[in-house]
Amino acid sequence: MTFSKALSLRPVRRQAMANARALGVALVLACGSTTMAFAMPATATIAAKPAAATVAVTKIDFKRGDDGAGRLILQFDGQGASPDLRNQGTNVVIDVGNATLPAELQRPLNVMDFATPVQRIDAKPSGTGAQLVLSTGAPFDSLAYQTGNEYVVEISPRQAEVATGAVTAKTVAQAAATVAARGYSGRPVTFNFQDVPVRTVLQLIAEESNLNVVASDTV
Repeated sequence: MTFSKALSLRPVRRQAMANARALGVALVLACGSTTMAFAMPATATIAAKPAAATVAVTKIDFKRGDDGAGRLILQFDGQGASPDLRNQGTNVVIDVGNATLPAELQRPLNVMDFATPVQRIDAKPSGTGAQLVLSTGAPFDSLAYQTGNEYVVEISPRQAEVATGAVTAKTVAQAAATVAARGYSGRPVTFNFQDVPVRTVLQLIAEESNLNVVASDTV
């Protein structure tokens, strides 16, 4: 008989415990207690924002190319560097926001002896990253590319524009095509030259043909 009473009372006891727990949660809500974290699910997690990858500059090298271009090579201790290049007047500025610069590389480099448009390289920290400034002394064209753990910047001399009326292979071909289209007229002329400057030859041809021939300084 006692055993059956215990069975009949067990559901009532469970209900009482549930009511007590509900009352405790209600009291916590009413009091504004910081123990509200107790009611969070056990599986709740807060994802941390991953830190930006950081690399270090291990070497700054400068070379001269076959065409007179200056080549700057930056080497890093790993991949993931994010360099940004921009031209500022006569300077080329390279910012690497996620790369540290060791103290032994924080010094100016005089590269005038390489006979390229680049005269000086200044490497220094900038914010949380590194900055390199290439000072030039002549008009230039810049090109940059990245491969593996290297970043290469090429500073080439800007080619001068050909003067209007200059004698070049293209202008000679155009003149020959024009003469061929019009047909030959006039008397034939024969010139014999030996060790004569090209400008003198052009002057004689211009006088004989009554044409105005302008030769550029590179002829």
